Amino acid sequence: MAIINGRAYDHSSHLILVAGLPTTLIKEMSYAQARDGETMIHGTSRVPRGRTFGKILPGDVSIQLYQSGWEDMRTLLGPGYMQRIFPIVVTRQTDVQGVPGPTHTDILKDCQIKNVEHSTSEGGDATVTTITLSCMLILEDGVPPTLDNPLF
Repeated sequence: MAIINGRAYDHSSHLILVAGLPTTLIKEMSYAQARDGETMIHGTSRVPRGRTFGKILPGDVSIQLYQSGWEDMRTLLGPGYMQRIFPIVVTRQTDVQGVPGPTHTDILKDCQIKNVEHSTSEGGDATVTTITLSCMLILEDGVPPTLDNPLF
């Protein structure tokens, strides 16, 4: 984690581009990936002799936007917006007293919307829309999770 003069990344340290659109109306975002399916190989031995690699499973991407941010994104993607495939780029940088810190960028490749959920509640809270997306690959700081990735 980058801590510059005692400052850590916060939500305002992020610049998020969805299909090339700088999106500042994101309230919350999460994404993950995992390695699944590793199998121990025993042969005739009682102890493991090796293991298979398994496969990389990018998890769902969840983005909660204020309503006007969702409307901008939907307009950009146009008719068939749930069929469009697009990248999401997440850049983190902390500025302290006007001095820029290091920049880190994650690229979520080939994202596609799976679910759109609108939410409103009593009181002064702004209306939000949560979208769930799938993606094919996540490059953290440009680093692929495997050495044999055909999408990279």
